[in-house]
Amino acid sequence: MSKTGLVLAPSLLGLLALALPADEVAFHPKADLELKKELRVTAEFKQEKVTATVNGEPAPPDSFGDLGDKPAIVKLAVDATDKYVQTKEGRPTELLRTFDSLRLSAEAGGEAHDAPSFDALEGKTVRFKWNADSESYEKSLVDSKGDDALLAQLSDDFDLRVLLPAKKVTEGETWEVTGDRLLPFFLPGGVTGEIASGSDKEEIASAIAEVRAALGKFQEDMKVVCKYKGARDEGGERVGVIDFTFANKGKPDLSRLIQTIAAAEETDIHFDVDASADIDLQGSGTLLWNLAGGRVQSFAMHSEAGVDLDVKMEFAVESQNVEALVKARFACKADWSLTATKP
Repeated sequence: MSKTGLVLAPSLLGLLALALPADEVAFHPKADLELKKELRVTAEFKQEKVTATVNGEPAPPDSFGDLGDKPAIVKLAVDATDKYVQTKEGRPTELLRTFDSLRLSAEAGGEAHDAPSFDALEGKTVRFKWNADSESYEKSLVDSKGDDALLAQLSDDFDLRVLLPAKKVTEGETWEVTGDRLLPFFLPGGVTGEIASGSDKEEIASAIAEVRAALGKFQEDMKVVCKYKGARDEGGERVGVIDFTFANKGKPDLSRLIQTIAAAEETDIHFDVDASADIDLQGSGTLLWNLAGGRVQSFAMHSEAGVDLDVKMEFAVESQNVEALVKARFACKADWSLTATKP
């Protein structure tokens, strides 16, 4: 190539990029559009290795909650109907969400059970009303009463709007979504019910709060890298295709979490705990966006993580000081799917 060609090549590539058609992958559903959404999440936790010592002597792993050879499996199923009463500037300004069906189940140690109060919002409709002054949503139940704490856990984003680009994009363009915005990415629509009830409700709620606190920094450090793969026909609709990947490593402090769990046991023993977990997380997925309708078409994601847990516990039993050390490795994987269709 001549010197002139070398000089002109970047300019020609720039002009070519400008000439490529740009797609508006944006949220703009028409007023009063209704969408039926089905969210399915399955998470599996498998214990690969565990060792324990008490005062330097080997101890049975099941003394500290050995899960055995079978994985623990958690399944979430949310069926809801969203009605976009009004939208503006890439968000709903008034949204009605009716929860058609809610279920959370778990299987561990050969036993399976459902969270008994997870369906508290089933059959009810929640209004999300945007308050421009506070830049937040006011949430209320329509024609019924309920627990404000349940409403506080809900998210307006049941569309994966968090992944959308800030401008029109052409095929091959990339952008990033930072960790402080990723809660609706991992849990579209938010937490839709009570995970625990009865006598253990308070203890489990405290443990969940500690999990969130411990993983807060890990989430903040994460980035999701999105790439626009262009448009295609999907089920008779023209959809924009967004592929995404994410990866993160961290070592959150789990001391308060383990101490909260230990304190929930019916014992007068006081535990001093030093615990951490090395987490190596990675995942990928695809968001299909209905270009004409300005709304989500479907979403699918898979993630895997290795977790190395290191726990040191010190306590006294009958005036004797005890030091327990536990090391464990877990393999975790999870799958998400979301489909949106007109009723």
